[in-house]
Amino acid sequence: MIGISRKPDYVDGRVSAGRSDARRRRRGVRIVCWVIVASIPAIIVSQAVSGVLRAERKARCVTNLKELGLGLHNYESEHGHFPAAAIVGTAGKPLLSWRVELLPYLGERDLYEQFHRDEPWDSPHNLALISRMPAVYACPSEPDRTRGVTRYQGIVGPRAGLGVIGAMFEPARGIDIREITDGASNTVMVAEAGGPVVWTKPEDLRFEQDGLLPSFGSRHGTGCNALFADGSVRLLRFTIGPAVLRGILTRDGGEVLSA
Repeated sequence: MIGISRKPDYVDGRVSAGRSDARRRRRGVRIVCWVIVASIPAIIVSQAVSGVLRAERKARCVTNLKELGLGLHNYESEHGHFPAAAIVGTAGKPLLSWRVELLPYLGERDLYEQFHRDEPWDSPHNLALISRMPAVYACPSEPDRTRGVTRYQGIVGPRAGLGVIGAMFEPARGIDIREITDGASNTVMVAEAGGPVVWTKPEDLRFEQDGLLPSFGSRHGTGCNALFADGSVRLLRFTIGPAVLRGILTRDGGEVLSA
């Protein structure tokens, strides 16, 4: 009886090994492709979530600045002027920031009353209060606010008059709203600075008519948020021209600006 012979799958060991390697390579390529394809939705979702979080943090930063604007205007309504850049001592030395002076108008009167306002920000007593910085002073894009530092800083210039152009804050004198002759909607009051400072320290963005421009910065990408004297908050793009920037940092420079 003649049997039916089946053609062998492999002629010899070399052919067997070659075909087996080829199959493994093809299987490996298919697995890699499936892994890549499967990971694409996760990457897209992750990027989308990251974008939403960035937008949310930026919006909360705007809300913080609007709250500061409301507090500053409530202070002005009660005192007839905005706060000075600093609480000063009897010898005229700056002791504490305007951010401390504003606390009662941000719902933080109890914290305000705990400061020794006749001592500097770094006295042993006042140092202990730095970690209690209110959340409104912390941009949500910044690290943990318990560090007690803020980028929200006022535009501080010299005392105006005799040919000197003024900013929205002066070292030891509060500005009357009638002194904003450029228009409140054209004058920056507070903005995100290029670097953070201790929130109680009388340190802000310095502006001088013929000096270097202040350093602005934020974690919002294309620009920084700025509070204008009318209470509005707008994004100052990092590409803004120096002449325009100087114009919106002064309150009485007589510049003609458009939105």
